[in-house]
Amino acid sequence: MTVRKEQTTGQLTLPTHPNSTSEEICAYLRHMQRNIEDLSVPYVYPAQLAFRDASDARRWQDEIGALGVCDLCVSVQTLWAARKHGKKAWFGLCTVPAPVVLRKRAEAIANHTWHAVAFGIIAREKGGKALLVYDCDVGPTTTLCLDRPRQVLGGVMLRLHKHMRSKGPVELWVNKHDPRIYQRGRCLELSLRKLRQWVSYGDGLFQGSSDERVKGEWNKIVKA
Repeated sequence: MTVRKEQTTGQLTLPTHPNSTSEEICAYLRHMQRNIEDLSVPYVYPAQLAFRDASDARRWQDEIGALGVCDLCVSVQTLWAARKHGKKAWFGLCTVPAPVVLRKRAEAIANHTWHAVAFGIIAREKGGKALLVYDCDVGPTTTLCLDRPRQVLGGVMLRLHKHMRSKGPVELWVNKHDPRIYQRGRCLELSLRKLRQWVSYGDGLFQGSSDERVKGEWNKIVKA
């Protein structure tokens, strides 16, 4: 598929339509990563995080492979094993079937009924890493459930957090509920815009609550 480009700047158009293809999405992710050799540029994973593990990927192989996008969707282990070029900050996009159709996988794939979440993995000054999760459809009750990751994360993102915990200390941050954007069908657009914003801050260590990347409406999960 031909990727759309801005006629005036030559820059890739940010995919905003809910039915944007994986090819378009991954082309935009690669575009954000185009200056990887620049020491000030953070790492952006060029494919979509979509599977908890290899067995999860195999279960989806036949259905997703039929659409020709399986090589554009990876598991937590594949994401973690990728070469990060010595970067302190790693960013990516997680795409999973929308919750309302989790039990209808074929329907979700055929209709492109997917939900997008932006995430960041950033080294901390005091060791370990911070995991930032931006989900525009985070529920209104999330602000009341700040004790444990499983109360605010699910599926692939919870598996990513668990994998990170096996490697060292993790500080988990999740954005707060915003009724202005909640369930408006803009998850892909808003997640990619958040990634673009994070990338603009460069490749620095995580500074805790004063860090620009969690500026505004964010919650730190207590028992991460």
